[in-house]
Amino acid sequence: MKKLALLCLSPIVLFNVAIAGGQNAPAYKKGHPHHYKHHQHKVHYFTGFAVTGALGGIAMELDAKQNFDGFSVAGDDASNPHTGSFGFSASDEVTASDNLELFEANIAGLIALEYNYQFDNGLVLGLAATAGFDNVEFNNTMNVTDAPAVDDVSADDAFKTFSTVSSTLKAKLENDFAILFKPGFVVREDTLIYALVGPRWGNFETKLSTSYNNNGIADINSACFSGCEIFAWNETLSDSSSNSEYEIGITAGVGIRQVLTDHFQLGLEYAYTHYGDLDSLENFASTNGPVLSCVGTDDCVDVAMDYVANAQDLIANTHTVMGTLSYRF
Repeated sequence: MKKLALLCLSPIVLFNVAIAGGQNAPAYKKGHPHHYKHHQHKVHYFTGFAVTGALGGIAMELDAKQNFDGFSVAGDDASNPHTGSFGFSASDEVTASDNLELFEANIAGLIALEYNYQFDNGLVLGLAATAGFDNVEFNNTMNVTDAPAVDDVSADDAFKTFSTVSSTLKAKLENDFAILFKPGFVVREDTLIYALVGPRWGNFETKLSTSYNNNGIADINSACFSGCEIFAWNETLSDSSSNSEYEIGITAGVGIRQVLTDHFQLGLEYAYTHYGDLDSLENFASTNGPVLSCVGTDDCVDVAMDYVANAQDLIANTHTVMGTLSYRF
């Protein structure tokens, strides 16, 4: 009987103990568990002011049109076509034109002061002021040799006459200055890839120098064996013009920069610059009427000459590839 009563009471006792224990236990609060975020500190290697030096190569293209137009007269026509004792005339018009596509390369360098700001998402915005040292130069000479047409007054006269032209165009890019906007993105914590774009001012020196010569000899009534009149002439005109100007262009390019230490960064940069038209150059010279030109003491003839030469449509483009070393403050 006692055993039966104990078996009946045991579940009730255990239930009461469980309830009592539950009342003493801390209440469970529903809700989301607290998560602790691990905040990693990102190092912004590219934020701040920096001084950059660069050394590499520059290639410059120059397109231009070089022209010459000259005219010369020797003999009677030089003084008066209706009178005169020479009995001959020699005239010549010389025209020439070259469409130039020149290419030169040289060592170049630059120095830049820049400021970059790196955002947490890896975007970098930068602004740089640069000064470049280029010293790339062109030198093109147009040479023309032409045999003039001769008007023979007498069938017995003999002539030897010709004209020569030498016109030299020189163009030199000495230095440049630029303000460049440089947006980029950090592809790794210590590697930056960027673009660059902005205006660039190039310091150009240009010069055109032209020389025009007409010379010859005339044997009047060459069929005779003695007492013939022999005249000779040799006349040269020359002129030159030059310009010094800063021409504005637009620069675009790309670059990469790698962190070496907290302060030093090594990189490689390519830039293309298209400049506007450079100022045209023109040469002009004239005898302003007949001059008496002589080869020997008595062998003289009247000569009149004039010419116009020019260089037009001068357009320059540059390509630069440079290694860079930057110091970040």
